[in-house]
Amino acid sequence: MAKMGYKEGAGLGKTGQGITAPLLMKKTDKRAGVIINLDDQYERNRQDQKPRVVPPSHIVLLTNMVGPGEVDDGLQGEIEDECTKFGRVEKVTIYEDDRPPVPDEEVVRIFVQFHSIEGAKKALEVLNGRMFAGRRVEARFYDPLLWVGNHFEFGATL
Repeated sequence: MAKMGYKEGAGLGKTGQGITAPLLMKKTDKRAGVIINLDDQYERNRQDQKPRVVPPSHIVLLTNMVGPGEVDDGLQGEIEDECTKFGRVEKVTIYEDDRPPVPDEEVVRIFVQFHSIEGAKKALEVLNGRMFAGRRVEARFYDPLLWVGNHFEFGATL
C-alpha cells in the first residue's frame, strides 16, 4: 500500500480528505448487517469527552448556576459572599458566552479567584453538585494561564 501513496493515519484520496479507518461490518442477524465507519465513531467519542482535568488552582469555574440572560446585578455580590466562607476571594468575574454552539449550562461562566488553592479546594468540594435556583451547579478548577490571558469562553485552550 505504501507504494500506492498510503501513509498510516492519513486519509485516502489525493489530498488525504478521505476516511482514515477501514469500514467494518457488524452482523445484526443471520442474513443482515450494518456497516460501521470507525471515523464517525471516533468523532462522536471525541465530542462526548468531558473537559480536560485541570490540576488544582486558585481559580474555580462555576457553570449551570444561572441560565442565559438570567444574570442580575446582585449575582456577583451573592457569589462573593458565599465564597468568602471558604477563603479570601480576590475577584469574581461573570462572563456570558452566547455563541450558538455553546450549551445552555455553559453560557454563563462564573470565575472565582481565591487568594489560595486551599480556599479554592474547599469551595469546589462544597459547591460542586449544589443546587442553586433549581439548577445543579458544576464547579471545577480553571487553568491559571487561560485566566491570566482573559480566555473565559467555552472551549478555550492555549
